[in-house]
Amino acid sequence: MKVLKFGGTSVGNPHAIEQVCDIIKNNNLQDRCAIIVSAVGNTTDMLVKCGQLAYHKNEKYRYFIEEIEIQHLNIIRALFPSQSNFISSIKKRLNFLEIFCDSIFHVMELSKRSLDRIMSLGELISSYLFYEKIKEYGFKTIWKDSQELIVTDERYGCAQVDIIKSYKKIQYFFSIESAPYAILPGFIASSPRKEVTTLGRGGSDYSAAIIAAALKAEVLEIWTDVSGIMTADPRIVLQAFPIENLFYEEAIELSNLGAKVIYPPTLHPVIEKQIPILVKNTFSPSEKGTRINNAPCFKHSVTGISVKKNMTMITLKGIGMINILNYLKRLFTVLSREKIQVLFFSTSEHSILLGIEESEVMQIKNSINNEFSQEIDKKYLFPVLVEQDLSIITVIGDKTKNMHRTSARMFITLSKNNIYIRDLAYNVSKKNMSAVIKNSDFKKALNVLHETFFEIPPKPINLFVAGIGKVGRKLLEHISIQKTYLIKELQIQVMGLCNSKTMYFEEQGIDVKNWKKNLESGNRMRLHRFIEKIHLMNMHNSIFIDATDSQDVARTYDKLFVKGIGVITCNKIACSSSYKDYKNLKKIARYFKVPFFLETNVGAGLPIISTLNDLLNSGDKIHLIEAVLSGSINFIFNHFKSGRTFSETVREAQKRGYTEPDPRIDLSGIDVMRKILILVRECGDSMELSQIRQKPFLPEECVKANNVESFYEKLSQYENYFGRLREEAKNKGKKLRFMAKYEKGNANVELKSIGPEHPFYQLEGDDNIILYKTQRYYEQPLIIKGAGAGAEVTASGILSDIIKASR
Repeated sequence: MKVLKFGGTSVGNPHAIEQVCDIIKNNNLQDRCAIIVSAVGNTTDMLVKCGQLAYHKNEKYRYFIEEIEIQHLNIIRALFPSQSNFISSIKKRLNFLEIFCDSIFHVMELSKRSLDRIMSLGELISSYLFYEKIKEYGFKTIWKDSQELIVTDERYGCAQVDIIKSYKKIQYFFSIESAPYAILPGFIASSPRKEVTTLGRGGSDYSAAIIAAALKAEVLEIWTDVSGIMTADPRIVLQAFPIENLFYEEAIELSNLGAKVIYPPTLHPVIEKQIPILVKNTFSPSEKGTRINNAPCFKHSVTGISVKKNMTMITLKGIGMINILNYLKRLFTVLSREKIQVLFFSTSEHSILLGIEESEVMQIKNSINNEFSQEIDKKYLFPVLVEQDLSIITVIGDKTKNMHRTSARMFITLSKNNIYIRDLAYNVSKKNMSAVIKNSDFKKALNVLHETFFEIPPKPINLFVAGIGKVGRKLLEHISIQKTYLIKELQIQVMGLCNSKTMYFEEQGIDVKNWKKNLESGNRMRLHRFIEKIHLMNMHNSIFIDATDSQDVARTYDKLFVKGIGVITCNKIACSSSYKDYKNLKKIARYFKVPFFLETNVGAGLPIISTLNDLLNSGDKIHLIEAVLSGSINFIFNHFKSGRTFSETVREAQKRGYTEPDPRIDLSGIDVMRKILILVRECGDSMELSQIRQKPFLPEECVKANNVESFYEKLSQYENYFGRLREEAKNKGKKLRFMAKYEKGNANVELKSIGPEHPFYQLEGDDNIILYKTQRYYEQPLIIKGAGAGAEVTASGILSDIIKASR
């Protein structure tokens, strides 16, 4: 004997119903089979809505009745091309619904008993519809109303099953009925007075389990729209995957603590009879699904992670608690009397913490305060403290018996991702551990814990890119090109983009190939709104990319760090402003354990800062830093040769994109000063920009020109000056290099002429070069040379930092 249960999505449309019929046909079942059917799709919700609207004198209930009728008649017409003779029986039930809701509308009474009568119609209609369809496949089949088999008490809405009476009725029916297939509605039952009762939302699973246990079935198959019980909610954790095997007890924990696949009471009847449960996907029947029994094999340290949202923590505390006799007994008596389910419990000598559903908070708060009113009046206890907007996240599994390791990993992971833990609790069986966190953190917590315990590549990295100029565009291009290569280890997704005018977000990730179209459809850019949205999305492994030259953007880093969001920047402003601000950013990033990478601040994609940090971290000492750090100035002086004027050379550099639109920014040397300042600070020196000595080579009259064209006019008036600089160097066999230097606590920037003996003499084109003379690299200094400017190499450097940050 087998028992199969098909959920609402499995019978939600004509195609799904035919798929179910094919599953039964392809199963080639030799034994008898009981098939339990849920209501079609969202029918139960619509039925409840009908009753509620009628009760509130809202005539829209008629609209919902009509919607239910249309939904079912459309399915019937699709499945049965000829006018079916059972449409009248379906319409009869729908007519009853209308009459019943009319009476509720007029008398304004909606008891739980009345609501059970309304809700029962969903399963009665869908199961009979399915019965008619499966007969067309040639199966010898019978339809049976579950109200005649399952007996409950009169707790309407979630009735308690009389197991002994129900088993006897089920066993008797199947002993006298010879049809190999029996179709039964799930969810519904009857009281001893033959009134309709229901088994709670999700009760069709429970119906199937009761029938399976009564008949000692060889297996209970639950067919749904997912491929088994998942390691986490797949709507939140994209990397979640089906658990092949589960212990009964693990399945109980998962279902009680938020997993939606199985209704919790389902498990108790089958556990008692040791009947395995198989959870399968109706729409992908070839997949293994999840088997629940007493002989699982799972290779990970935990089995799954679940979450209960919208919880409330109630705290009863006071220094006099230890002297109050039987306070726990009194507390739990109140909870039992009020029928409150406690989902989380933690206690100490002076406090008790309870986790309950948000909807029950006011009821239980007043009841507890009343119970302990004398102790509260005497100041032994404080009035009940209520904390709302919380979630309980739980890691579950038999291997969590090594709870000290599991709890350590859980605590470290949540803390590392700046997720505040309100409290922790162990299950008595040591098969799960729970943490209370903010509702706003539950998605992030699920993802980071899943990543920690299951370590299934690729690791998701969520980017928010500010600045879609040359560098930003190239970065998006690199991400698109490298996606196939990176997918084995990293899943880099761009979640948000902005330029100075527009911002755009996409929670499922932006198609970087169509970023321009997406950005054009975005909202008006407001920097504080952009940062707020990043905070609100609260995604794990989030990194903010600053590809701007904006001071305002640079000032947002600390707000990102405190939310656990890393920053990768090619914007030099943040780290070259005041030393106090620089130090503060470093301190905050370190405190919140988030990546803060600025490699591309100096030398674009060249490993200048990372090499410096590696030297210092290994215990080396820096004696001298000497560098050419401006690709644009280097290009200009390399191309400033006989026969060309200096102004012509600068114009060419500007035309080819080596300089800023206003070349004075490059020629002033301020950019080089900022770069050497950053290196000096990375060495541990608290230098300010004003302390760097500079010998400007650009005449002051050129600097003060009113605009760019005026600047070029002034520059042409100083051709003799620039020509003399060039010829003097040439006559001595030297070349002009704009160099930065740091030695013995002093830094300076100036134009120098150097001879062939200097390692910078052969520097070509727009390359950068840096020399580190250290304690270990003293006789032969460490030199790094290469392209140190341009969107291509800068974007490449940012992508490299993204990969480093992911580790």
